Amino acid sequence: MKMNVEQVTEMTVEYLKKAGYHWIRVDKIILDEKTHIWKVTADVGPATPAYKTITIDDNNEKIIKYE
Repeated sequence: MKMNVEQVTEMTVEYLKKAGYHWIRVDKIILDEKTHIWKVTADVGPATPAYKTITIDDNNEKIIKYE
């Protein structure tokens, strides 16, 4: 594991801020130890609150999916 929870949280918040969200609450962080993939769920706003999921590849330290 290259990244820790703090690094994953920071990467997620920075990405969502760049996407235009003004408030972000990271709700859940899960690491799949077999695939080395982090899944982060965050509650975001300002308009209607919505959940966004960020998928991060731990091996390459990159966001690979945003939904």
